[in-house]
Amino acid sequence: IGFLSSVLFRIFALLVMRALRKKGYNHRTLYIIGAGDLGKHIAKNLHEAMWAGYLIKAFLDDDTSLHGTRIEHIPVSAVPSNWDSYLAEEPVDEIWIALPLCAEQRIKEIMVGLRHSTVNVRLVPDIFGLGLLNHSISEIAGVTTLTLRESPMRGLSLLVKNIEDRILAFFILI
Repeated sequence: IGFLSSVLFRIFALLVMRALRKKGYNHRTLYIIGAGDLGKHIAKNLHEAMWAGYLIKAFLDDDTSLHGTRIEHIPVSAVPSNWDSYLAEEPVDEIWIALPLCAEQRIKEIMVGLRHSTVNVRLVPDIFGLGLLNHSISEIAGVTTLTLRESPMRGLSLLVKNIEDRILAFFILI
């Protein structure tokens, strides 16, 4: 009975939180740095998953031609040079960096600018265009790794393939 009541309470709590978030309550606010394809992809996914509880306040981008425009109904502004004063005036809970992998120097500059801030900063790597198979993120000996491709031939799959190969080779040789 204890387990069942715990499960039922958790389901009830999740349904209540989902309903509150759909009505605009209990959201975490965020900025997305980068209004390119990756930033648009993130905005679209978060908009479709309102239950996740994220509300995007703005895109921040270095492209001056985008400043003052809207993408996915979200305003685009310049990346601030003084993060402390910007976040004091326009506070958010999180900042998601959605820049291409080749923008390493710009990401470092942004992180230096945010070093005194208490806002959560997430890096969303631009790996969607790589066409990854069996990719995952893991930690090995304290080092976070992104597995770009992992062979599906492990464990039972490898055993079945080896047996299949030997049976097929046997019939070919006969």
